[in-house]
Amino acid sequence: FHPSWQGSAAGTKSLPDQTGSELGFTMYLPGQVPFNAQNIKTLGGTLILTVTSKIVFDGTNTPDPSNVLGVGLDLPDLSVSITTTISLSTSNLQSKSEEAGLWFGSGQQNIMTVVVSSVVGGLEIQVEMLENSQLVSQTKVAIPSPTNQVSLRLAVDPPSSSITASYAIQPNSWIIAKKLTKLRKEWFGLGLVDDTIGTSMFAGIYGSKGDSQSPSLDFTFSNIQISDQDQIVLSPTNSPTNSPKSSVLASPSTKLNSISPKPSLLISPTPIPSSSSGCYPTKPFNGAFISPLPCSQVKVALPYHLDWTRSDLIGISDQSGIGTGFTAVLPSNTNPYLSPSRLKITNQDATFQIQTDPGIFTDTAFSQVNALTVGVEYQNSDPIEAQVSLVNVPPGELYDQAGFIFGMDGKNFVKLVLIYISSTQTRLQILHLKNKVVVQTINFGYMQTSVDLKIVADPYFRTLTGYGNGIKIGTVVNISESLFNNDPSMIDPNLGVSSFVGVFATHRYSTQGSRLYTFKDFRISRVPRTFSLSPSPSFGFPSIQQMSPSSFNTSFLNGFTSSSKRPSFTSIMPSSIVASTLVLSHSPSISPSTQASGNLTGCIPFPSQFPGKWISPLACQLIKVYEPFVIVWNGTSLGGMADRNGAGLGTTMVLPSFTDPNYFDPTRLTVTNSGLLVSSDPGNQMNKIGVGLNLPNAVLTLCAHIKTIPLMSGLGEGGGVYFGMSSTNLVTFQIVSTAPGLNQAQAKLFIDSNVDQQVSVPFTGSSAKLCLTMDPIESTVLIQLNNVNLTTFTNVPSIIFSEDAAGIDYTVATRSFAGVMATAGSKPAAAGDVTFTFANLSVVDAFPAPPVVVPTNPLVDFQLWSFNYVNPTAMVYGPDNRLYVVNAKGLLTAFVIDHLNRVVVSSTTIMNLNALVLGLTLDPDSTA
Repeated sequence: FHPSWQGSAAGTKSLPDQTGSELGFTMYLPGQVPFNAQNIKTLGGTLILTVTSKIVFDGTNTPDPSNVLGVGLDLPDLSVSITTTISLSTSNLQSKSEEAGLWFGSGQQNIMTVVVSSVVGGLEIQVEMLENSQLVSQTKVAIPSPTNQVSLRLAVDPPSSSITASYAIQPNSWIIAKKLTKLRKEWFGLGLVDDTIGTSMFAGIYGSKGDSQSPSLDFTFSNIQISDQDQIVLSPTNSPTNSPKSSVLASPSTKLNSISPKPSLLISPTPIPSSSSGCYPTKPFNGAFISPLPCSQVKVALPYHLDWTRSDLIGISDQSGIGTGFTAVLPSNTNPYLSPSRLKITNQDATFQIQTDPGIFTDTAFSQVNALTVGVEYQNSDPIEAQVSLVNVPPGELYDQAGFIFGMDGKNFVKLVLIYISSTQTRLQILHLKNKVVVQTINFGYMQTSVDLKIVADPYFRTLTGYGNGIKIGTVVNISESLFNNDPSMIDPNLGVSSFVGVFATHRYSTQGSRLYTFKDFRISRVPRTFSLSPSPSFGFPSIQQMSPSSFNTSFLNGFTSSSKRPSFTSIMPSSIVASTLVLSHSPSISPSTQASGNLTGCIPFPSQFPGKWISPLACQLIKVYEPFVIVWNGTSLGGMADRNGAGLGTTMVLPSFTDPNYFDPTRLTVTNSGLLVSSDPGNQMNKIGVGLNLPNAVLTLCAHIKTIPLMSGLGEGGGVYFGMSSTNLVTFQIVSTAPGLNQAQAKLFIDSNVDQQVSVPFTGSSAKLCLTMDPIESTVLIQLNNVNLTTFTNVPSIIFSEDAAGIDYTVATRSFAGVMATAGSKPAAAGDVTFTFANLSVVDAFPAPPVVVPTNPLVDFQLWSFNYVNPTAMVYGPDNRLYVVNAKGLLTAFVIDHLNRVVVSSTTIMNLNALVLGLTLDPDSTA
């Protein structure tokens, strides 16, 4: 951002001066008379600000802050430098603390300023920070020699949580006045964003009189520039440089604050063909050009394959007029953002090449060129898989990159790229941008000049998983619904989609100019969903990467501090989980204890809270699951425990009863195309099927969707979810019939079979979503009905959260279980079954860890790999360079490992002590 201030550019993109010429500034801080154009004049590259009032930032509008001018900033995706140069007229200064300079913040209550001030004895630099209307930092630095020109700079650096204030008397001779570190995330726009503006942080200039009785005075600002810190900052001179940004009067990416007198003047990127042909969708591109094709042809049928051996492909053309097969370009602020002259297809080599520009979507200029895509559509919530090869990657410099882009527009996307982190080092990177804010970054070391890239985008779980040469790089979670065509408000009816997949390249900061990136074999296909469980410690869905709550308040997480309370949950289950069913019903029972002692093998934990009780036909190691864990009952056999026909339920255990030996009855469980049917019996001691939980290592949320609530007779029939350690110490949350045709949502905490806490509310719906959020840190369980908080059970015994490991069978590794249940209450069996229909069951981490900030150029780049070993408790390297590992049962094994190639060369069993072993050490004198 660098307005020209020539005094002749009339327009409506920003605030005007006294002649109507544009200032470039798009907002001002509020006050009684916050903006007065008559006191501002632009001429010859300068802005002359006539100051008529004394400004005090104290969180109020009195005295009136007049003409505190600014723009909205794109934080926290970039480190930003804000600079200006101020000319002083000593005849105007009366040494009464007259001041002028820069400001940065979210408003008067939270603001940082760096100013040059006239005081007795000369000039000084003053740096102040106001937080919640309280002065938290103040620094004064005397300027040693007289001067009539001072340059000021604020360097805002979100990655290091710091802001540095500097000044310069001589060109390029910056002196740090104050550096503030360990600042709260809110200072960098995290957790405070107003969706109508798109940012919560602003910066600009202002001037102030020394006292209210002093005469007005003029301050002359000769430039202001807001840029990436990596760019060259303007030197303290009277004229702006001729950088590409210096000609921008008011970038379309600058945000107009809602308090501006012209809030409707947000501008969209300039459409590039002048003709009316092509596609200019209103959503999500605000009428910008995206394709020379009609909008109806932007969406492609899958599978879609571009091998670039043909010359009859449609869509965007290359430099020779040959169709590339890409049907849309993502708009940016660069004009033009589509440059066919930089695209080349070579049919004989089956290659597609992009000659790079320096622009990119993630900088403040929003300047990517040639982000070429196709529109995609999803069926049955199945994932899509896209592949492309990068071949003969050219030498590069910092942040040169090329690869996949998947998203809705240039502000909301996920990219998988090969990126340079120095002139000699590259890595694979996945980056998730949401509303121009980087919310997740995954880096993976990679040092080859060709790579096969693959992304798998899953609309059901709203995730994207990236691969390089078949190796999983990582998974991005909590992607917006609009990126999967699930937000109709963002879809132009003529376009039909808001999901685009394609490629891009940029040479970013390269001093060597443009690069030529070569792509081969671009293809997109559907991946029919298959839910299957495999017998592994992470019992769940290996093909499903990760799930995150659809409406989870990620902005809260970004602004979370140690003193903050956890948020109220608005939605835990993804709104797209609506498929299939689990139903509970009545039939003859089979004693699990008889099965376990006969031919049926399974898990009888020892020690346990229910000694001698059988809890699963699976091995004990397979009972505990790891979040995110999701079961969708749609007629597919899911593994785990089996129904009456042998089809897998997906669950791993059943909660035993102390009074009813027939607590598990598979004949009452049936997997069908419409769901899993589970018949209910009188009482509530049978078929509490579920999974073991990863507690107390996380705050978990369990949800189940009851798709159909049956008509009940008022005899205590009910169905719902449970969480606990046994049938006598647990939380239940059910829809219960209290009278014919009358139901309640009832939650109860049982301690040693006694009701300790409970809540009930009338319920009239035919379906329901029931959620329990289990917090071992606070010893609480939050109860939610259809995304509404009902109550929180407090002082829940910590033993239920598995906090005391004593008495837990280490092969099960938990005493906490959760799942679904149903009961016929006191209804006689002869009166018929009561059938509840459950659509799904999920266990997710209620507080996913925030993205790890990885240095862009780390001195050490760690990489992790692993191999399987059952119940390891200790390991140590021996003098023979073998890795010795012992497990809980005393099995000691020596491994020879090839670390470079990440393989186990050999393993040798040293001994088996057949005893509980928790530690391992070496004789310090041993040599072999």
